[in-house]
Amino acid sequence: MTDRPNAYVFSTTFGPCGIAWRGEALTRVQLPESEAADVAAHVTRDGAAALVETPTVFAEEVAERLRRHLAGGRDPLQDIALDFAATTATRRAIFHALRRVAVGCTISYGELAAAAGISGGARCVGQAMAANPWPIVVPCHRVLAAGGRLGGYSGAGGLCTKLRLLTVEGFDTTQLYGEGIRHLRAADRHLAGVIDRVGPLRLAAYLGLDQGDAFTALAAAIVFQQVSVAAGRAIHARLLEAVGTGGLLYPGAVLAAGAERLRSCGLSARKATYICDLAAQAADGRLDLDSLARLDDDEVVRRLVALKGIGRWTVEMLLIFYLKRLDVFPVDDLGLRNAMCRLYALAAPPQVDELRKLAEPWRPFRSLATWYLWQYAALAKSDKAARFSAAPAVVPSVT
Repeated sequence: MTDRPNAYVFSTTFGPCGIAWRGEALTRVQLPESEAADVAAHVTRDGAAALVETPTVFAEEVAERLRRHLAGGRDPLQDIALDFAATTATRRAIFHALRRVAVGCTISYGELAAAAGISGGARCVGQAMAANPWPIVVPCHRVLAAGGRLGGYSGAGGLCTKLRLLTVEGFDTTQLYGEGIRHLRAADRHLAGVIDRVGPLRLAAYLGLDQGDAFTALAAAIVFQQVSVAAGRAIHARLLEAVGTGGLLYPGAVLAAGAERLRSCGLSARKATYICDLAAQAADGRLDLDSLARLDDDEVVRRLVALKGIGRWTVEMLLIFYLKRLDVFPVDDLGLRNAMCRLYALAAPPQVDELRKLAEPWRPFRSLATWYLWQYAALAKSDKAARFSAAPAVVPSVT
């Protein structure tokens, strides 16, 4: 066939995405980017495909399946036809083998080479991944480097996109903690010093938001709003003792207890109302908290900030500590801003744009960097308190 493919750009929870097709087979998939115009330019490849506003039935079905998959639908996408006309036999074998890797699973470069039955090993697989015209459908994001490391990713967005794709497919991101710390050490000498001083990562044990289910964790995140860690822990413990069962909060039990009972645990009137409202929406099905684990970070934020009393910071705490997302950067957190001010010896806490610029080398492990900076700030505060308590008392002079 020599007829020119058509191309179509469509929206997803990741951003604009694109496909090109000939007949009923895909010739190209363009990963999501921030601007639809950029996606259109890449998917048409400078005129190699004709951009259309109304896709064929085949293309619309593919677009809808990609939308659902990126929204946590976990579609295997294995039966979508691909146009292999411009693909070598070796790469075709690699792509076929990779499509057999199940959603939520990963494979190493060497394992994929063996599964494809090809010589050349990991190097040959790496070259095929770099030339893959159908990312997501041919899931090169599921190929990891030796030792379970993320490895490389040539698609739009680089490793950040690779991690996002793995996350919505249910990949256990906690196994990347070690790689993340190594990355942060290499990326920022200032942060490397912080890591040396703070010691091992204890992300899972912080604030108690890692325990229980999504409702319990989100309620805990509300408890910790605008209070010290010590106060938050005390209130949270009383709340679990008063209306919890086995360390969990249940929407029905919270509604039965009522806002006044929650206030007796130390919650403000507003926070008690917020948690009761959250319980009501979870109880009647308006809010599906079980689906959060299958959603991209941005989509989790979009859904939860629509609830009463839940702002972006609260959702970011849930993302970091309950959902174990690795690249969350809470720019509105005053403790983080102060820690970065101290770390880089700045005259004043940095504004949002400067914060993001300083943290750019930390991607895609900004959650881990944030945790270390919080601990760095806590150590600085304890050091200051120790110096104060060791200083001689100041005796006022008598005149």
